[in-house]
Amino acid sequence: TQIAMGSVSVAATAVKLARKIFGSLDGKRALIIGAGETGLQTARHLKTEGISELVLLNRTVEKAEAAASELNGRSGGLDDITAEIHQADLIVGAIESPECVVDQSCLTGAPRRTRCFVDISVPRSMDTEIAKMPGVFRFDIDDLTRLINDAKSDRLEEAEKSKEIVVAEVHKFLAKQHFSELAPLVQEMKLAFDETLAVTLKGTDADVFGADAEKLAKRLLGVSLNTLKLSSRTHVSLEQVQGAYELFLKEAL
Repeated sequence: TQIAMGSVSVAATAVKLARKIFGSLDGKRALIIGAGETGLQTARHLKTEGISELVLLNRTVEKAEAAASELNGRSGGLDDITAEIHQADLIVGAIESPECVVDQSCLTGAPRRTRCFVDISVPRSMDTEIAKMPGVFRFDIDDLTRLINDAKSDRLEEAEKSKEIVVAEVHKFLAKQHFSELAPLVQEMKLAFDETLAVTLKGTDADVFGADAEKLAKRLLGVSLNTLKLSSRTHVSLEQVQGAYELFLKEAL
């Protein structure tokens, strides 16, 4: 199923949005404003996507330095925002601040190129007016939340498919397990058929009747085994498996 498809975390969804803008993040420069957990998660996702340069800025420079050291990036303080935005392709705001730290002035004099701003701060850290600047794509937490909710909805649909698969496979396993317990009986049936065939053919012309009688015996044995298999499959009904699985889900939650 597609149950693992779609991003349901803020950090992963932010990177997904950036991929939609750039197609690929290979060779792109990323600026993360904020070195908290969400900023770090976003930075880690970006590293796996092939970002060529990663910069982390934070109000406490030491925290940015520690994060940059882990991710092999550069670090700095909030005073460096404007200069770093000029060099960046992707800018992610993940900082707690009572006011915006990114506005139109940060783009004044910046080289013209496509830039993607993703504001995952609460409250917002980027002025909505930057979306009016040439080449700028801006997203915020509301955009990400809509995408996350869509992904969750898709996963729930896939979960239903997964449940059907799990129930069916468990049922097949239980049937096979039960049938394996009948192995000695199956062996006895085969021996009984062979003995009966030998007794039946005794005193007859084996060359005339032997081949047909053997075919008939094999077919009758096959019918008997199929009946046993069918019986073993109904030993645990689908309804019982479904009920047990539903109970398991409730207890797991």
